[in-house]
Amino acid sequence: MCRLINETVEEMNLLANTKKTAMYLFDAICQEDFQSAQLELLELKNAIKKLEDIQKKRERKEMLVALMIDMRARGINIDFARKASFLNNNAKNVVEDVQKNSKIHKKRQQA
Repeated sequence: MCRLINETVEEMNLLANTKKTAMYLFDAICQEDFQSAQLELLELKNAIKKLEDIQKKRERKEMLVALMIDMRARGINIDFARKASFLNNNAKNVVEDVQKNSKIHKKRQQA
């Protein structure tokens, strides 16, 4: 619940900043300050991309919740882990683990 509130506050702040940026862009164009207008336009594009990402994330979450409700109605329970330690391995750790395991396997074969 708290996470949803934070996302909503984040989105509200982003919307407010986007509106301010649009006004700054308009002012820069009116004053014929095209260099500032280009910078404001870049900021506006980035803000819009972030808003789109938030919207896509919300839509995916709604689809997942609907799927979970449907599966529970069918008698299937799903329990999602927030963080699984085995998923935090980066490529280097995976390579090191494979090398260690291969060395252990060779030692076992030699014994």
